[in-house]
Amino acid sequence: MFRYFCFLFILISCSPQKQFPKIEKGVLDLRNWNFEEDGEIKLSGDFEFYYNELLNEKDFEVPRKKIYYFAFPKIWNDYEFNGKKVGSFGYATYKVKILLPLNTPPLAIRAQQQATSFLIEFQNEKFGAGVVAKSKEESLPITIPQIHYYQRSVNLEKNLILQVSNFTHRKGGTWANIYLGTHFQINRQMNIARNTDYFFAGFFFFVIIYHLGFYYYRRTEKTTIIYALFSLSVLLRSITTEDKILTDIPFFMNYDIIIRLEYFGSYLAPAFAMHFLYSIFPKEVPKLLVKSLYSIAILSICFLITPIYYFSHTILYYQIILVLTPLLLNYYIIKALIKKRDYAYLMIIGGVIILLTNFYDYLILNQYIPPSRFAMPYGAMMLSFSQALSILMKYSESFVQNVELTKTLKLTNFMYSRFVPYEFIQLLNKTDITEIRLGDQIQKEMTILFSDIRSYTEYSEEMTPEENFLFLNSYLQVMTPIIQHNNGFIDKYIGDAIMALFSQDPEDAVRSAIQMQISLSQYNKLISRSGLQPVRIGIGIHTGKLILGTIGSNDRMESTVVSDSVNIASRIENLTKVYGSKILISFETFLLLDEPENYSFRILDRVKIKGKKKHISVVEILNGYSETVLELYVKTKSLFENSLRLYMQENFNEAKEGFIKVLEQNPFDKAARLYLERSEHYAIHGLPPEWVT
Repeated sequence: MFRYFCFLFILISCSPQKQFPKIEKGVLDLRNWNFEEDGEIKLSGDFEFYYNELLNEKDFEVPRKKIYYFAFPKIWNDYEFNGKKVGSFGYATYKVKILLPLNTPPLAIRAQQQATSFLIEFQNEKFGAGVVAKSKEESLPITIPQIHYYQRSVNLEKNLILQVSNFTHRKGGTWANIYLGTHFQINRQMNIARNTDYFFAGFFFFVIIYHLGFYYYRRTEKTTIIYALFSLSVLLRSITTEDKILTDIPFFMNYDIIIRLEYFGSYLAPAFAMHFLYSIFPKEVPKLLVKSLYSIAILSICFLITPIYYFSHTILYYQIILVLTPLLLNYYIIKALIKKRDYAYLMIIGGVIILLTNFYDYLILNQYIPPSRFAMPYGAMMLSFSQALSILMKYSESFVQNVELTKTLKLTNFMYSRFVPYEFIQLLNKTDITEIRLGDQIQKEMTILFSDIRSYTEYSEEMTPEENFLFLNSYLQVMTPIIQHNNGFIDKYIGDAIMALFSQDPEDAVRSAIQMQISLSQYNKLISRSGLQPVRIGIGIHTGKLILGTIGSNDRMESTVVSDSVNIASRIENLTKVYGSKILISFETFLLLDEPENYSFRILDRVKIKGKKKHISVVEILNGYSETVLELYVKTKSLFENSLRLYMQENFNEAKEGFIKVLEQNPFDKAARLYLERSEHYAIHGLPPEWVT
């Protein structure tokens, strides 16, 4: 059966297409073409091309002095015009002279999407999508296929003029085909295309409802909910490409909305597909690969808040993922097939077809082959059939396996009730959570990071308990991946505070702190749209020896860290409130940095930690500030540190003058303001008992 599917796909893909007359040097000779018998024609070939000009029929009444030719359809990126390469942004006019046969019936034109607005003039009538203009401010991008009907004309020599402009997308020019035919032919072609889109939309909507319903009654089957999410990503792509049937709803005619939905579906599909396969063959598919695909998808989705031109570039690397993922899917299915896993022989059918259809779409997207309908929905449909068959077979055998499955589920639930972080398991030299025992422990030098939201109690008083939880979760979902991406893991959440551990390199913790502050700025912009006030966090970092282990009882245990170093890191984080700093690290951590010159920093103070006899020096990392503020800190660094040296030498009058100069240049420096107040006070009242010598 599998070989027949492959043969059918290759036959469809490689079968000879209808041979249309080609446009040669801006002329399409159809005098020997019979529309009634030969059908509609696809316009392709060398159009006359006038870059950075928007011309109409009247402009061509006077012959052009110089004529350029350009292939259609084809994007104009990197096209050399007058010795210079054309970028993605710009506008142009395409022109073709069409020589029609005698007794030509009334014609119609169907134009698919172009980048990113177009206007067609033919038989003195104009139609198109969006607003073509010479500037971004005047243009309006809309990439919706259009159709237009014309009356019979006795003139057998006609110009078709196409204006295109793009100030939005990374690819400018012509993306898709334009068809010319009789009213009946063009109308039939449009109906077939739209009915196909509606068929796939209905099919995948049914698949989603089916799997959601299945999950509702069988909550233990995570596979079905994952496949429902995969089908949702395919549905989004199906209704936002081709004839874009989603635009039948007026709200989705907005170009910004529909293209973001299209990319959103494309980003998530590989992660959902690999997660689905992992749920079926967990021993063959690496969990790390699934996490990586989700991380890439989430990172790419974050780009959707940027202008279209920027996030449209992500598809360049994402096309690699869209082709590589089906290859990996088939590789792991073959591994499962070799190991005789249940239902592997069913999954290989859908897997191979997904691979072929995705590769076919890749060729279309990059214009290696002429534009045509995307094949991905066909592959996803075959995968759905494979999934449905596997579910049917699986539950026909469920009665026999019920007893063993119950035992396995009880054991799994019991082990998950003793959950500890996976990184913690690795540090204890364990390979699986089932190996963890009460009292397991290890001593290791690690870097501890504490972060805390400033004045969170006051901040949270204005929110309901539900809003508090929603806010905290949204905040932690931004911060946690940063720590994980930099080789750290969360030891525990303490309300709004985070305690993270880094076992490899102290520099990982410093990078995390900087990225957390940068991401916080972006997060504040996001929550401000919901009427929430921006939040500030302080981060403290220290490196030292600690003991990791498990405490509790046999029925309930958790991971914990016992160390003096943890207390020091927590105290350093508290110092950020005193000095108004974003990131403070201990001098011990600073000395362990391989390349401290990569950071902007300054020595801040030498303080006595509460409950400790020894004093510790703290260093302020300045990279967490915006570029403008950071320049002020860097500019005043030498002056600040010299004033601090005078302060430490008890030369308060001179130190005071220095801190005044610092604040004149950098009014944001709260530490300088604090030292100024101290200098003024100590100059009059003398040294305090706790003065550090």
